[in-house]
Amino acid sequence: MDIVLRKPTPGDIGWVISMHGKIYAQDFQLEPQFEIDIARKIVLFFDNASGFDLFLIPYFQGHRAGSIAVSKESEKTAFVNFVLVVHEFRGQGIARTMMHAIINHSRKHNFKTLRLETYSCLNAARKLYKTLGFNLMSSKKNIRKYGQNFDQEFWELEL
Repeated sequence: MDIVLRKPTPGDIGWVISMHGKIYAQDFQLEPQFEIDIARKIVLFFDNASGFDLFLIPYFQGHRAGSIAVSKESEKTAFVNFVLVVHEFRGQGIARTMMHAIINHSRKHNFKTLRLETYSCLNAARKLYKTLGFNLMSSKKNIRKYGQNFDQEFWELEL
């Protein structure tokens, strides 16, 4: 398995935004506003980046395979965002590899908690988070967003 994690190069950020829109529309029928919100969040991520913040693009067999980022939320808490693996590379351990890289990065920088937001419809992601030791801390039930109804969930891992 040849998974290489790299920082973004020119063209990667637009690709990440586009892939989020495309995949979430295909898999969950989310409306285009989701892609717009991802774009806004990514711009904010880079505009407000601290020395800790990290955005990674996994490459598998020489191809972009997804994305992940972590940012400082508070002095003791880091926040995971933009977790994505494109369809053709799923099942190769890419999401697990990305998550381990972010967990290790956060531990190295002495964070105590790692948080993330997900949706109840993202079953594979939620299963991965649970196997990595994340716990569901809170949820907003049956929200209507992006043309769908789902629970918005917040998970945490004690480092």
